[in-house]
Formats: sequence, structure tokens, C-alpha cells
Amino acid sequence: MTPPDHADFNQAIQVALSDLDTLSRCDAPGGRDDTDVHLQKLRTLYILAVEDESRLSVARSELDRLRKSTWGHESDGHRTLEAYAGALEALDARHSFWPHSRLRHLRSGMQTLDSVVEEDPRAVEPRYLRLVSTAFLPRFLGQSGNVDEDLGALALLLPEATRDFPRRTFEAMTRTVLDLLEEDASAREALEAALAEARRLDRPLAPGCSAA
Repeated sequence: MTPPDHADFNQAIQVALSDLDTLSRCDAPGGRDDTDVHLQKLRTLYILAVEDESRLSVARSELDRLRKSTWGHESDGHRTLEAYAGALEALDARHSFWPHSRLRHLRSGMQTLDSVVEEDPRAVEPRYLRLVSTAFLPRFLGQSGNVDEDLGALALLLPEATRDFPRRTFEAMTRTVLDLLEEDASAREALEAALAEARRLDRPLAPGCSAA
């Protein structure tokens, strides 16, 4: 797989920083303080933690907070949060200095992600998190099969999920799949149509909390 364009990734970081600022205002005293805001904070911090290791601890604080929520004890919530736990562990591997530490974190994170995907193969967000955790790994680590499986699954599942995510999140997931997907005209057409639908719906970062 070809690594993402550096300029595109820098733009994604700038968007994430802006979104985090918006979400913090929504969560300020006198503002909103609910699961939707904290879930979107977790998603945003995950993006920022790809390059900024200091964001990992903040992301884990949001993860712990969500685990204590009612949603975090529901099956969908529990699976989503376990997937983020695995994805954050995979980022620990990215930021580790010693090779044996990298491998240990990667194996642990992938074991968690594999377990969540196996539990519910149609869960979009765990599939996406496993994809982005593995798409650019060397083939000798044996994850290429998961990459192909997740791409195929997401090409089918994302067009059905335009109402399940904020526009920002749906756009990021769909663009990633389009960037990685091999030439498949029908799948690409369906994903482009879903992207257009998500932009039309323009779902906010969280209810009552719109991006600038």
C-alpha cells in the first residue's frame, strides 16, 4: 500500500485540531457534556496521536470516561471502545523506540482489533480502525490478508452508514478506503455517492456541536 500523501495528512491534522477546539467548547461548563462529544473527542485525539505521542494519554482518558458511560456498557459501545483500545495500542508500537517493544504493542493491539472484528464483522468503526492500523505495515508481519478483507467489507458497509457518523468522520473513513481500494469501478462509484450523501446530510461533530 502507498503511504498517504503528506500534504493531505497535514491537512487532516489541522482539521482535527480545529475540531478538538470546537468539541472542547461544546464540553465547556454550561455547554454539552455527553457521550457524543466525548466519542468524537476520542476519534479526533486518535488522529492527532498518529504523530503526537502526547495525545495518547488524553485519548485514553476519554476512552476510560466513555467506558463508564451507559453507552460504553452496551454491546455496540463496548465493541467500539475495545477497538479504540486496540488501535491506541498499535499507536504505542509506532511511537516505541525499541523493536521488541514495538512488536509487543503491535501484537497486543492487533489481537484486540481482530477479536472485535470477529465478534461483529459488520461493525464499521472497528473494521476501519483495523484497516488504518495495518494498511502500511510491512507484508512480513502477515496483516495483508486483513487489509484486503477490511477494504472489501468497508466498500460494502460504508454506503449504508452515512447517517451513523458525523460528516467529518465519515469523510475521513471513506477517503481512506477510496485511496487504498484497487481499481473497482462499482465499489468506487458507491463510495463516491455515499460521500456526496454524507456531505448533503452534513451531520455535526455531535448533536448541537457543529464544526467551524
